[in-house]
Parts: sequence; C-alpha cells; structure tokens
Amino acid sequence: MNLNFRTGRQVADAYSPTLDRYLQQSFQTKLLGIWTFGAQDIFCRVPIHTLDDLRGKKIRVASDGLAQLIKAIGGIPAIIPFDDTKNALETGLVDCASTSAASANAAGWTQHASHFFPLALNFGTNGYALPLTTTTQPITESLQGL
Repeated sequence: MNLNFRTGRQVADAYSPTLDRYLQQSFQTKLLGIWTFGAQDIFCRVPIHTLDDLRGKKIRVASDGLAQLIKAIGGIPAIIPFDDTKNALETGLVDCASTSAASANAAGWTQHASHFFPLALNFGTNGYALPLTTTTQPITESLQGL
C-alpha cells in the first residue's frame, strides 16, 4: 500500500487510531507514534538488472504482502527476521534481500550483497509503543498482518 512517503504517511495517520485501540485492548500498551521509513529496495549477492533477473532467486522479505509480490514476479520469498538477514546473505541461504538502503547499510548487508536494485517495492511503517501498566505480560500473538 505504501508506494511513496506521502502515501505511507497517509496510511500511518489513518491506521494509527485502530492500531492504538487494538494495542490498548489486547496488550495494555499505548501507541506513541507511527512513521514511515525508506523505500524497500533489493540487495543481491548476484547481478540484478531487471525484474526478470529475480526469477528463481530466493529473496528475503519482511512480510506476507511483500512475499506475494515476490512470488508474482517469479522469485522465491523467504520471510526472515531482519537481524538474521546478514547471515542469510553471507551463507547463501538467500540470493537477495529487501529493506531500506539505510537499514541495509547499517546492518552490514552490503558486506555480502554486491548488487543494488533500486526498485521501491514499498515504503515501510514502524511504530513506538509503551506499556500502560508496570507489570506486562509477554505478547504471544504476532502483530504481523494487522
């Protein structure tokens, strides 16, 4: 849904009240803010020049929605936690990975990804939340897909 910063901001603004209600009711947690971050580009261990070059490649993604897009263009999506992606690139578990350029660089992905494909797949959304009580219970449900 987030094809640029403006749309990402609009989605974040529209969805914040719903997410805040859900977090408060389900986890006694208050949403402090939501923001959009950089375009989710593709970093690869192998040369990539066009979308066709992604066919058959294992590509790390962060969500089911992005996994559907990767499947549609002929790639093989792998939902891998961000912190595990550098190792997945290093060992060849994945051929490519998607995140923002700033995040990839800061996490060291560029040490193992020699090629950058500047196609913004979407813009990410993130948020901060704090517990409303001094005692918290572990979150056992995934917030993915909200």
